[in-house]
Amino acid sequence: MKYITVVVLCIIFSLAAMISGVWGLFFNTAHIFKAQDRLLAAMLGWDGKETVSRECGKSECRFCKIICKLLHKFLEPNHCEKEGAK
Repeated sequence: MKYITVVVLCIIFSLAAMISGVWGLFFNTAHIFKAQDRLLAAMLGWDGKETVSRECGKSECRFCKIICKLLHKFLEPNHCEKEGAK
């Protein structure tokens, strides 16, 4: 019974993750995008409690340098550093 519950929850969470991107675009809900950002951080190996930019603001890895350059160019200057300092 336990495994059935895990499978059902996995399906529900996967569908919610897929729908959330479209939902966030049409209804402009910033909290959904922040949750997706944290999901990506968890998928990349961090604990998922912080966003990717905040984790990268605390790190000097090659991946983070690339992400921060993109965020600085398209979002705001020094975004990762500001998030990492919070």
